[in-house]
Amino acid sequence: MANLRVKLQNSVKVYTLFKKLTTIGRDEANDVIIRDPLVDDVHAHLLFDGKNYQILATEGKNTFLVNGRRRSKHKLSDEDTLRIGDAEVVFLEREPVAEPARPRGPQGASDYQKLFDVARRILNETDLSVVLENLMDVVVEITGADKGFLILTHNEKMDIKVARNVARENIAQAVDQVSDSIIARVVRNKKPLIVSDALNHEEFATARSVMDLNLNSVMCVPLLDRGNLIGLIYVGNS
Repeated sequence: MANLRVKLQNSVKVYTLFKKLTTIGRDEANDVIIRDPLVDDVHAHLLFDGKNYQILATEGKNTFLVNGRRRSKHKLSDEDTLRIGDAEVVFLEREPVAEPARPRGPQGASDYQKLFDVARRILNETDLSVVLENLMDVVVEITGADKGFLILTHNEKMDIKVARNVARENIAQAVDQVSDSIIARVVRNKKPLIVSDALNHEEFATARSVMDLNLNSVMCVPLLDRGNLIGLIYVGNS
């Protein structure tokens, strides 16, 4: 399993990378925390596509050095050395000799911190579309999904209000990225549905949308107001 070794002044910490999206920055809600005034609250994202890691600056000004060269994005190789603010960050594809940094608390506590961070941003945000995007970004991160959708009912029809991927980007042609069979089941029963292996599921294996999307796992949860369906949250992996 890959790791990041972070050295800042006289402190060294090793973070084990186990998520598809790892956040790096000064804010305490990040997965990798660099307490340096030169580092932005969320300075960079580390993306894992199942084979390779790539680091991306969250904004144009949030650059970093990779092996002495300034970059805003970079595909990482073993022992690449990054300079983020005053911190030296080394990417290791193998287990380091040093003991990895211990989690600051149980995973549940980390998830609560992420939700608290979203609540804090919501209070300071007046644009509803941005609020909903932030909310779905956290849902995708906490569930470990590739993509997530907020679907709301409108005139008895389902309207995809927000569609986000693991890189916190909007998804184009979102209607083609969800399974209508799974959605229809949740709409009909008004109960949460978790499918861990959609292609081999007794009910959904032959569904055209499942086969076309090559779905692996899906979770779909109804949003109810006094028993009335007002929407769905849908997350999945292909």
